[in-house]
Amino acid sequence: MPGSSAFKIRISNFASDNLEQIHFYISKIELRPIVANQVVRAIQTKILDSIPNYPFRYPECPARRTSGKIYRQAMVKNYKIIFRIDQEVISIIGVVHASRSKEYIKKIPAGTP
Repeated sequence: MPGSSAFKIRISNFASDNLEQIHFYISKIELRPIVANQVVRAIQTKILDSIPNYPFRYPECPARRTSGKIYRQAMVKNYKIIFRIDQEVISIIGVVHASRSKEYIKKIPAGTP
């Protein structure tokens, strides 16, 4: 049920920058501003509605395996939302294109936003 989540969401500066870069690329490089808005809106909806309410439904992030399975990933279109679960807080650490390598995902800063 949206709005009744036990988890708070924090979006890192890195993830915020990722969203801006995604919007810029689709809007200005691919020349599809309407699609850019739709993609970013879909990602934001997943971040704000689905992930905080059902974080354990998403698989562990293969590039960031831990014994506690604290790193997870959610897919929206061709993008992975990489997030970390800590007690009552979910930190969105990055939003990357699905084609990004495991090595790139390993380098995403994991600190608090």
